[in-house]
Amino acid sequence: MSRFTQYPHRSLRRFAVVVAMVAFALFASAANATTLPVGPGGGVCTYSTIQAAINAATSGDSITIADAGTNYSEKLTVSNKSLSFSSCSCNHQVCLYDNTHNLLTNVTISGAGGANAPVLKIVTTNANNPVTVNLDRVTIQDGHSGSTDGGGISFSGVGALNLTRTNVTGNTANYGAGINFKANGGAATLTINHDTFITYNVAATSGGGIRVEGAGATLTANAANTWIAYNQALGGLGGGLEIINAAIANVGSAGYLFGGVIYENSASKGGGIALSDGLLNLYTTDPLRPVAIDNNTAYANGGGIYIDPATDHDVSLCAENYRITNNIAQQGSALYALAPSKNISLDHVNFDSCDQLASLGSVPCAAGQQCSVIQGNIAENAAVAPPSATDGAAIDIEGTAFFNADRLNLRDNTGGYAVKLNAGSGFLRAEFDNCLIADNSASHELISSTNGDVALAISNCTLAHNGIGGSRVITAENILSLNYNIIEQGGALPALAFSGNAADLDNQFNIAGNTSGMASTPYNIQTSPTFIDAAHGDYRLFYGYRGGALVRSAGLDYAPPFTGDPVDDHDLRNAPRDQTVANPLFGHRDLGAYEMQGVGDRIFISTYGDDILLVQ
Repeated sequence: MSRFTQYPHRSLRRFAVVVAMVAFALFASAANATTLPVGPGGGVCTYSTIQAAINAATSGDSITIADAGTNYSEKLTVSNKSLSFSSCSCNHQVCLYDNTHNLLTNVTISGAGGANAPVLKIVTTNANNPVTVNLDRVTIQDGHSGSTDGGGISFSGVGALNLTRTNVTGNTANYGAGINFKANGGAATLTINHDTFITYNVAATSGGGIRVEGAGATLTANAANTWIAYNQALGGLGGGLEIINAAIANVGSAGYLFGGVIYENSASKGGGIALSDGLLNLYTTDPLRPVAIDNNTAYANGGGIYIDPATDHDVSLCAENYRITNNIAQQGSALYALAPSKNISLDHVNFDSCDQLASLGSVPCAAGQQCSVIQGNIAENAAVAPPSATDGAAIDIEGTAFFNADRLNLRDNTGGYAVKLNAGSGFLRAEFDNCLIADNSASHELISSTNGDVALAISNCTLAHNGIGGSRVITAENILSLNYNIIEQGGALPALAFSGNAADLDNQFNIAGNTSGMASTPYNIQTSPTFIDAAHGDYRLFYGYRGGALVRSAGLDYAPPFTGDPVDDHDLRNAPRDQTVANPLFGHRDLGAYEMQGVGDRIFISTYGDDILLVQ
């Protein structure tokens, strides 16, 4: 008989003692590593409240909070300490911390009831002592700050706030209902890491989801499964995100399964994002899932993005490989900008100030993904029931600005105009290059450039199959450069109405169904192109066999290389320009948004009436 079977109770007691000693050693090791456990019921969870652990901690400590199935109802304050907060599992009064977090759930900290204050307030008072606060698997909810700022989280000072697998939801405040993040005295960074959701927060004034404020403040949201959604700014700016006082926001996340990173937020102005002073960088980090500002609503202006700089302050929007889709506003359903705006760049070919996008992790979209697209936005007044249509534009630029859109896909938008430019008493320079403007519904002109000193340049663009209620496709009153374009709106609608000085109209190498208003040169030709499949939105030029006959679209190998400003040698899909596929007319460059590429030799066989393309 073994010792174990002979003295079973004694052996079990010894085993239990060993286990207890090991558990105590592990806890002692964790304590030496400055981990402070919080949980109900005592045991090894030394602290029963989170604030008690914060008060006992020194800078650099970690606080693990047991998820016991109930909320912690606390209003927390962290002053001049670097701390990490994370969830852990509570099992028999032992806080088990799984580094992989595979089995853990978020611990919930609720601000319901009590005084008007943020759920988590982080303050640094020494500019020379920046702090770092990390949240992992924490839910911040039900905070209410009354007339103050930051319902869920308030950060003021210098240092870093990093959120991972964290939810900030259901909070209210005057400004920055979800997170109010303010740099004060130096640099401060807010990083939204993977599986983090800022949702259902309501600001009485501005910054429903997040408000980023101050010179030195930088928000970065690049990670997967990041969602700023269903937030509201009832009386002001920025339903999802507000950027003010020289702050910077870097937004490159693919968003969440159900929508783009800035999704279904609402505000009076800037349903998705409001930029008042600072810089917004918008770019893609996942080639298969472009960054998107999607389904947001502004009850006044700027459904997707609203730009309204403070007096004498500079703002810049730098965007590439983006999607601004299905947003609603009375004016500027996708983008609304007021003077004075420094740079507004949709693809930054002409603005060196946007070269930082590459260093932020910007990548091209994968083949087959529609990028640099503004699509499905609607101009309507959503503040009335039922919503009523307005004469707003998808893109509305008002006052002094430098606007550049290269490789823009502007389609399926509804309103008074697709693009409206109004300089007022200022100077507005707007350039559209390598763009497709198709299948939009405009009750007035497709593009309107009026009032004040507006310099409009459109080159290598295709304008096709838009529903236009006005008496011409383009209206311009001041300075217009219109070159290397295809305007296919049928023969009845004049392409252009230009009321400026003749010397201020530069246009050649265009084809249009009706060239009325264009200069009479041998290079502007009244004809229609042949598209590969316009019925299904494919506006590439056809060259090949159709019905057994060789068909070459007008506009192929039509013009000499473009030497204007800016010089760009790639088309809408980033394919190289000036490729010869047929006998050149005036040069090797194709007109419109696409430069067709030859496919090489083919063996021609019967295709039972199907098209045979010699280009791609």
